[in-house]
Amino acid sequence: MASAENLTAAEYMRRTLTTRRPRPIPERKAALSDLLFALQKIATNCRQLEAATGQNTYGKWARYVGKDTVERALERPDALPQIIDSLPDINIAGQSVNALAHTANSGEPLNYDLVSMAFDQLKAALSPLHEALKDPAPEE
Repeated sequence: MASAENLTAAEYMRRTLTTRRPRPIPERKAALSDLLFALQKIATNCRQLEAATGQNTYGKWARYVGKDTVERALERPDALPQIIDSLPDINIAGQSVNALAHTANSGEPLNYDLVSMAFDQLKAALSPLHEALKDPAPEE
């Protein structure tokens, strides 16, 4: 029931125990919430990489992922199918960036082959979404 209503199991139980049966979260809201969570995690990891390495390239990635892409996604309700399709790849790429941030935060040197692979993976994951969001929203 929780997944059918786009709620985590914990949130479903909390709402069921404290109120009457919870209303389902609209698909668009759930997808946007998942996307924003993933993008903000990636942006945070990029800022951590920038702080640990002093390389502003990571800060540019943080702004692109955590600001530009988020703002465009919020303005484009028509991009819901592309958001849903892109989420698994974005999450996987986010795990790679998170691993790099963990390494950098622990004071270990980064393997720049892994850095290159992780950001190529991120670029590939964001590319379809970027294409879907690059033009203004169609007139309704």
